[in-house]
Amino acid sequence: MAVTAAVSVAAFSVVLAESFAAVAMSSLVPATFVQLARLAKAGGTAVANTALVGKLPGGTELAAALAEAAKSTTDIDVLVPKTARITADFEFEGTESYTVGASAGGAINVVSVAAGFSALYASKSTSKIHLEVDFVSVNYAV
Repeated sequence: MAVTAAVSVAAFSVVLAESFAAVAMSSLVPATFVQLARLAKAGGTAVANTALVGKLPGGTELAAALAEAAKSTTDIDVLVPKTARITADFEFEGTESYTVGASAGGAINVVSVAAGFSALYASKSTSKIHLEVDFVSVNYAV
């Protein structure tokens, strides 16, 4: 029972950690986008910054798009998380039952011995994680 309980708790912990990572990424992605837009718009270092952005996966197209957009805009609206709520429920239920039986009998020149053992183990776990993130539009100067 200890092994399945540990596996259930480990699986629940991984999913819960991924929920916290999703909240962190919902903040990191908009912040990174704003920073890349600012890098693309930067004055004397625009060429170096565009080359830096170009090294990212899909960065060549992104750098060109950001540089073009930065020429004509002074601010940008970005959705950022305002509040985040994570609620989690975990239930584990395990049962074990063992049965041992033995019998012996004898008669003249006949001996019989019978033994038996049975074990039943059942477990059930339930995990529920609810992630709720409220976003707000924020205007950033580029």
